[in-house]
Amino acid sequence: MNLKNLPYYNQIVKYKNHIYLNEELDFRKDYYADLLKAIGYKYNYGSSKFVIQDKDFVVKLPIRGISESLTETTKYRENYCYLEYENYLYAQNEGLDFLFAKTEMPEYDVYVQEKLTPYVEWKTNTYDSKSYLKSMDIIKEQEKNNTRYAIYSSVIVATLISQYGDETYKKLIKFCQKYLINDLTLNNFGFDKNGKIKIFDFSGYYGYEDSPY
Repeated sequence: MNLKNLPYYNQIVKYKNHIYLNEELDFRKDYYADLLKAIGYKYNYGSSKFVIQDKDFVVKLPIRGISESLTETTKYRENYCYLEYENYLYAQNEGLDFLFAKTEMPEYDVYVQEKLTPYVEWKTNTYDSKSYLKSMDIIKEQEKNNTRYAIYSSVIVATLISQYGDETYKKLIKFCQKYLINDLTLNNFGFDKNGKIKIFDFSGYYGYEDSPY
């Protein structure tokens, strides 16, 4: 993909130029959000990524400002966009990339990802009753063991098992444990154009003081 053909490419460049300026962190998000809204593009952002919603894909940019609550040695926010891209490459190597939204980095520190329909916007259940009952047992076991790298939604677990089977689900959990992908809630999942469930937010998330990176 040639990013320079995008109508909001100039906003991407300006955003990147201010990426480490803490004093402009909130201003930067709001300012570029307003610009994108003016030219007709949707956007959203959380604590680690700024996301531009295009027609068939999304563009992700890292939020890497400095927090005043951090010590001098841990003051920089991790690049969660790059961690997500790196995890997708790991998934390709292990033959599990079909479980994740396709993610590329066509230009340094600009990430393009396959656009999914979020699970919460999907209109039809894609799991059977047998898988749902099995998912309830899995969730109870996770809660009992306080499993950090797990999926905390019974309908997501049921859908994964219905579409991909038990063994693939187990491989996914092992993969998430291996590459420290946590924070897997219902809001991290969506469906592609073929109705297959995938994860679109798979960087994991850590507190600054205990970040393993």
